[in-house]
Amino acid sequence: MRKHPQWIHQVDDFKLEIFRAVNDGGLRESSEIIIDSDKVVRRFLRAGGVISHLLATEVGYDRLIKSFGCQTLAVENLYLADKKVMESIVGYRLHHGMVARAGRPPDIGFDELGERILILNGVCGSENVGAIVRNAHAFGFNSIIADSRTCSPYVRRAVRCSMGSIFKLGVLHTSNVLQTLDELRQANYAIVGSGLCERSAEFRNSPQFARLALIIGSEGYGMSDEVKGLCHHLYKIPIAADVDSLNAAVAAGIFCHHFSVL
Repeated sequence: MRKHPQWIHQVDDFKLEIFRAVNDGGLRESSEIIIDSDKVVRRFLRAGGVISHLLATEVGYDRLIKSFGCQTLAVENLYLADKKVMESIVGYRLHHGMVARAGRPPDIGFDELGERILILNGVCGSENVGAIVRNAHAFGFNSIIADSRTCSPYVRRAVRCSMGSIFKLGVLHTSNVLQTLDELRQANYAIVGSGLCERSAEFRNSPQFARLALIIGSEGYGMSDEVKGLCHHLYKIPIAADVDSLNAAVAAGIFCHHFSVL
């Protein structure tokens, strides 16, 4: 039986505070995420995700029902509101009339990483992380490894900027990236670092690798020296001499395309 949503006409319901969460710490502790936009919500559901609370415009909700059917759309707490009320609830302007609070996908195991891995070493910006994830998905990478200095790809803005690509990839968070890299080396992955340094060769001359772990370093400083020391290969993108560097997400897209096996 279709569960009837509750209409919200004004912002005075404490239960709706759950949609305001921006800091990922509390969400991580409760194994939850927040998903913005109807397109990303649909992609989460198609990936088998479970939504506990959904807030939508009437048009957005009807579109969701048409996509999944009232029998298969199992959401415990449903709320409808017009766009202005929704924006008052979530605290910022919404371009797509839907926001959901949902279960956080669990990390995959080491043996589930696949043949193409993208490793984030200190990438701090949530928008960059989301864009990098979208690039990885577009060019056939299987999984993301995020180290302890990297913004989690399940942070609200990162999820939105990935346009739901994060739900198509496996994710592994590591608290010890050096140990993880050593394990990847032992598992016969080619560890490939990206960035401008004296040891870097032009990536256009690089071979393809059967098993690849590609590293993208932080926006301001690139890869840490310890991480560089564990790389089998270091490559750079040739750019104009008067340009310091490329944006991390742009560089990731170029490298992912180069090493794509699609």
